[in-house]
Amino acid sequence: LHLRGGATALMLGAQASAGLRIALEDPARVDALFLERVAVEIEPRFRLIAAEEPLDSDPSPTAEGVSRVLTLLQERFNHIIIDLPRLMGPRERQVLTSARSTVLVLAPDVIAVRDAVALRRMAGGLARGSSVMTVLNRDGEPGTMKRSLIIEGLGGPPDAIVPYLPKV
Repeated sequence: LHLRGGATALMLGAQASAGLRIALEDPARVDALFLERVAVEIEPRFRLIAAEEPLDSDPSPTAEGVSRVLTLLQERFNHIIIDLPRLMGPRERQVLTSARSTVLVLAPDVIAVRDAVALRRMAGGLARGSSVMTVLNRDGEPGTMKRSLIIEGLGGPPDAIVPYLPKV
């Protein structure tokens, strides 16, 4: 649901399409075949449905569109990973309420720690009974916060740590 500024397709070397935006804005046009056609195969058991809308665009996902897409995906897949923007609107909060688990990935900086604390509180309140996991990414990257300060800011250690591993 990170329609503007999401980088998942780019990171996976895939081409995003307008299909996700259409599906979220006009649920009457969406069925299993539609989602199959807009999904990009990354691996035999891994599909991506992504959008890279221009930053000056104004996508307007509807509650019905989000529900329809989630329902169709749940019928077809065992696991669904949804990339949410940092600033969430009502549709993104709608997704959090139905999440079985939430993974918050944060960079080792002050803003990410502040936002992770707030997002962890919000996700725990919206998705009652679901687990919320915190992952520290790029731990030890030069010029970033020390792990001890991050642990202090989070109020405890992250659930998982991904170290900074520069290319040699």
